[in-house]
Amino acid sequence: MKPEIDAYLKRIEKRICFLKELHKEHKEEALTLCCCYIDAFASKEYSESDETAVNFCSMLEKYFQPELCTIHPKQLKDILSNNGDFDECFSSYAEILDDLSETCSKEDMVSKLSHLTNNKQEQWLTNYMYKGSIAYIAYKRIRCGLVHNMSGPEIEFDKIRFNGNPIPRLGFNTFYKALTKMFEDYKNKSISQNEFI
Repeated sequence: MKPEIDAYLKRIEKRICFLKELHKEHKEEALTLCCCYIDAFASKEYSESDETAVNFCSMLEKYFQPELCTIHPKQLKDILSNNGDFDECFSSYAEILDDLSETCSKEDMVSKLSHLTNNKQEQWLTNYMYKGSIAYIAYKRIRCGLVHNMSGPEIEFDKIRFNGNPIPRLGFNTFYKALTKMFEDYKNKSISQNEFI
């Protein structure tokens, strides 16, 4: 391996490992940096795209635990309530979403709503369903909260389940676990190709 690649990977690994130490005394700062590093890996992974939210969510969905890669009915309801394309039949969407006590995959959610959608709504759901995801909750409420407002609380999901099981807390440990997986993949690709990815 080229020495400059080895030095770079060691430097990144050291910074990621330091987050655990930082978290002991400075929890929000550690979580902020964790989100920034995930953003950095997302921009490398999806270098052709400048859609930060989509890239961040895509990275989380790739590296989060499966239950965190699902659509949250209340989140989707909130998103649809602010979308004029759904005004005419929003109450029908709300009724279905309010009855759901579990998160589900994007495909399952599209299926549950398909009998209500017109072509324009179906297209929107296909392109923007990620805004109803737990990954998007992580992006908007934690990542954006910390980066832009210096405040982003960890999130508990008390009232919703996935396949009957509780959904893990969205916080430092969840993000850090995903970040370390991202780094391992990045490191392995860099080593195997012997170049900066």
